[in-house]
Amino acid sequence: MDRCKNRLISIQKFSWLCFLSFTSVWLPGFCQTDELINRLDSILLAPADSTQIEGLFDCFSHAYQFVQSKEKSQKLYPYAKKMLKLAMESGRPYRIAKANQAMAYITSRIKDYPSSFTYSNLAYTEWEKEKYYKGLAELKFHNAFLQMNNGDETNIISKCREALDICRSHSLIQTEVEIKSWMGGYYMRINQIDSALFFYRFGLEHSGISPHRKVFNTFDVGNCYMLKGDYKMAETYYKKSLQICLKHKMENILSIIYSSLANVKFKEGKLDEAEKLMLECLPFVPKMERLDFRMNHYATLMDINEAQKDYPNALRWAKLFQIYTDSVNNENNQDEYRELEEKYQARLKDKMILEKEKELEKELIRRQTLIFSIVALVLIAGLSAILFVVNRKRKESRMKQKISESEMKALRAQMNPHFMFNSLNSIQQMVFANENAAAYEYLDTYSKLTRQILENSEKMWIPIREEIRFLQLYLKMESLRFDHSFQYQIKVGEEIMPNTDKIPAMLIQPLVENALKHGLLPKEGSKNLKILFDRKDEDNTLVVTVEDNGVGRQKKSGQNSKSEHHSMSLKITMNRLHLINPGSESTLMVFDLTDDAGAPIGTRVQFQINPPKNA
Repeated sequence: MDRCKNRLISIQKFSWLCFLSFTSVWLPGFCQTDELINRLDSILLAPADSTQIEGLFDCFSHAYQFVQSKEKSQKLYPYAKKMLKLAMESGRPYRIAKANQAMAYITSRIKDYPSSFTYSNLAYTEWEKEKYYKGLAELKFHNAFLQMNNGDETNIISKCREALDICRSHSLIQTEVEIKSWMGGYYMRINQIDSALFFYRFGLEHSGISPHRKVFNTFDVGNCYMLKGDYKMAETYYKKSLQICLKHKMENILSIIYSSLANVKFKEGKLDEAEKLMLECLPFVPKMERLDFRMNHYATLMDINEAQKDYPNALRWAKLFQIYTDSVNNENNQDEYRELEEKYQARLKDKMILEKEKELEKELIRRQTLIFSIVALVLIAGLSAILFVVNRKRKESRMKQKISESEMKALRAQMNPHFMFNSLNSIQQMVFANENAAAYEYLDTYSKLTRQILENSEKMWIPIREEIRFLQLYLKMESLRFDHSFQYQIKVGEEIMPNTDKIPAMLIQPLVENALKHGLLPKEGSKNLKILFDRKDEDNTLVVTVEDNGVGRQKKSGQNSKSEHHSMSLKITMNRLHLINPGSESTLMVFDLTDDAGAPIGTRVQFQINPPKNA
């Protein structure tokens, strides 16, 4: 029961933070991105005149306010650039400022914060000339918002207060409400609940605010009371926000409000009412654009049914939760990979610019042209002979690769029956002992690990990130099976690129299994296992180390069968290295660790490998 409650609380807090980021900046309404893009296309097809740029401004006065996702903002980016170009050509300060402000919002949505700062400052300069105070207040606040999203929270409140001073001096009530609502969210995030309530209530005191802002502020006041533990007041404000939501048909946020009401009932121990609320809003869940919101909804239903001991329904929601978890993880991995790739490309471009000192002279170009012509003639003359040799070598290489892959699959198959038997046997024992929670956790980990094995079995080389994920699942499973009797740690060196550096699939697992079963489990006292991925500076070689503080090989030498198994595992691992990467300088070394008196204190296994370029 406590585990379920804690999980619900963490999910609820996560939903609040996501909801806060979704509603924090200028959100009085919603729009459909596809419809907006069709409208922008039709405007750009019209003749270029003042009507065209006015049409673009009319679209973007909604677009940069309502479109929050990175993907949709990227679709709007080219249209915003076109609008800025037309504004610059017009030479009118108001248009230039408005276009730059739109670019500041769009680039912040796609997380290009340096560009967003630049466009914001350009717009601010033009608004100062025009004495347009609404734009000045919005941009002062926007810079504070950018600063926080860029990881720097110093002085952001003082910047917000500067924006509020402008609002109060020029009676900009609507803008003041938006800024104070965001500040309420910020204070709620840092757990200063009374300050958050002060700012949220300011918006509720002004009847002129939009229905969307009113429902968000009402909902967030309920969140504040929830954090304070005043469930009755929290329920009151949640119901008020629900009434506004139903009145104005805001179906895309209904499920969040219902989930919050269900959480109140859950805290009060009214499980049936909590379940009823969650099921009422179930039809609205598919209308939510964010997958993580849907994932949290199914997780809440799963926890409620689990608390009710309704395990069939809990399993039903658990399956949906797992589907969306996989989708969210895939999206996160793709975003992470794209960001790393963008950083790498930017770094590479800077390096090329620095290295290029001067352009080639005309004489050098003529010489290169002459050399190229000679080389082309030589290549054409020997093309038929070269193609024959290349094709023959390619066929030989493919044949060797097929042989290696078949042998690799046979080696992997040796692990699966033994491991599956032990795992299922442990789950069976937990069920017999009525340890249902532990059995569920063990079975969940086992299913993820089995899925990872099946996916990796089709690959010869996998990214280091996938190998680490596989090892974490395997070690978690072994830790559960052996009652958390050992500690483990996986570290990645700074020179390693987990998404691009690759390693043979499941190469490390036999070494880890040896360290656990032959080194750590027979030992009394603390048991520690370390796995390190690093790179040698001199030749860029990948180095993997598996180290334990177990009984050592010397103490195990009297147990012939286990020692022979240990040696066989090392031999198979070495053979795999040479089989997968023939001709490389891959090595595997075993070190017996001893203290000053020569007594064994563990074992270190280390192998080095140079992945081929086409891995």
